[in-house]
Amino acid sequence: MDGVQGNRAAGDDIDDARVHDLAFVQAVRLLLPGQIAGLPLIAGIGIVARNDLGAMPLTVWWVVAAVATILSVLAWVLHRQDLTAGGSGCNPSTLIHISTVAVGLAWGFALFVPDSHDAERMLTFAVFTYAAGAFGMLLTSASTSLFICLGLPLFTLASVGLIRTGDTGEICVGALGLSYFVFAGLVHRLANRGITESIKANLRMNDLIAGLAAEHELLQDANAAQTELNSQLSHQATHDPLTGLFNRRGALDALDAALAEASSDAPVGLLYLDLDRFKHINDTLGHRG
Repeated sequence: MDGVQGNRAAGDDIDDARVHDLAFVQAVRLLLPGQIAGLPLIAGIGIVARNDLGAMPLTVWWVVAAVATILSVLAWVLHRQDLTAGGSGCNPSTLIHISTVAVGLAWGFALFVPDSHDAERMLTFAVFTYAAGAFGMLLTSASTSLFICLGLPLFTLASVGLIRTGDTGEICVGALGLSYFVFAGLVHRLANRGITESIKANLRMNDLIAGLAAEHELLQDANAAQTELNSQLSHQATHDPLTGLFNRRGALDALDAALAEASSDAPVGLLYLDLDRFKHINDTLGHRG
């Protein structure tokens, strides 16, 4: 059982880098498709409200959203290619982080598009922005770096956009947005810890299963070797090592078996041969004679 105990000991020391990569990939699988699917909402919102929005800020918002979409699609493609090639899926991590920051900027910039004096429009855009941020932070529960890359630019930029209006109500909403981000960070820490422990538990289980499989294979090999050894010992006990013929014990066993099966319809005969002076040859020359 030393092999199993060794695997258990190894399972207790899970590589943190391995856990980080698995958690990161888990977050990417949720976040990037969500980013790609959610960014077209910016175009839809802009189209619906374009008559009440300034042309320049709306254009800038669409450009930022388009860049974020392109980066997200490219990051997803490279991520899938890395997985298909047998990689961990973390090779395009830099691009993934950049695309996530771009998405956060795109949503956060939404509060700079409406007229700052149009409180109703500002609050409407704030609802969409903070909802997108909350949904995105839910998708990044497995990765703290992605959580920060998305939430920090989104909530900071959106809150600044609200606070700059000077309206007391919008300032309060902006401050609440920042407070929510801080609170969400505390919740994220707890959720991330739970996900990390779950990944470690799965890795320990996989290592234990691999150890048991290796131990089972070793036992099968040992059983096969023992069976072969028993067969050899049994053969040596009843056969002469030089000629391979039955020795005295083997001959008696064969004779007993033949006599036990003998009948009037199947008689048994015994032929006894003796070589003259063979003992003299055996005594003088040994088995080589």
